[in-house]
Amino acid sequence: MGLYIILADDYVDGFGSDADWQPALFPYQQEAANVLYFTFINPETMAVPPAFERLAATRGTGVEGAVPEDTRAYPDVNCPRIFNTRASNIVILFAIGGYAYSIEIDPWHWLTNREAAEAMAEEVAGWIPRYGIDGVDLDIEEGAGERPEAADNMQHFVRRLRELQPDIIIGQPTYGNPIVPVYPKNSKGTAQFRIHLLGRKCRDKYVLGR
Repeated sequence: MGLYIILADDYVDGFGSDADWQPALFPYQQEAANVLYFTFINPETMAVPPAFERLAATRGTGVEGAVPEDTRAYPDVNCPRIFNTRASNIVILFAIGGYAYSIEIDPWHWLTNREAAEAMAEEVAGWIPRYGIDGVDLDIEEGAGERPEAADNMQHFVRRLRELQPDIIIGQPTYGNPIVPVYPKNSKGTAQFRIHLLGRKCRDKYVLGR
């Protein structure tokens, strides 16, 4: 179960990307989910908001409102039909983009060419050790996501990111209604990402990789 935790929005007064505050989870957020999406990082600046860093740092500390530790069954990395029960932290993903940032920021500058995409992947790879998170969610939607070059260069971004962080979790949302176009599309006009979580491969399926 994943929940969006809205921590930053440059279109909301007092909660911009540079807002100086300490967030805390409600009990239902601590108890209901095993994946937390911290939303949203502005794709123009790609600056991690202080609120993201501060909430991530609470994981497992036990302080009021902290990201909790968790013990539950996880799919085996080699095959999702096998589950291993072990102690683990709640998964934290930093979400980039979202609907408003896809409409208002078009294009995302680091998805305009391969060199920019790979350079940004190298920057994002550093978030894993720096903030102690598990991965990122690439929430590019209509607007910036309608550009063919965005899908082409997203492939370069993801490949380079996984080269640098082989165990990273990479999320790519897709629309669930078949009458709604799927974004992003590549230069051939076909949907590039058809799965939500890109993890380690088991036969022809992708599972949550840890």
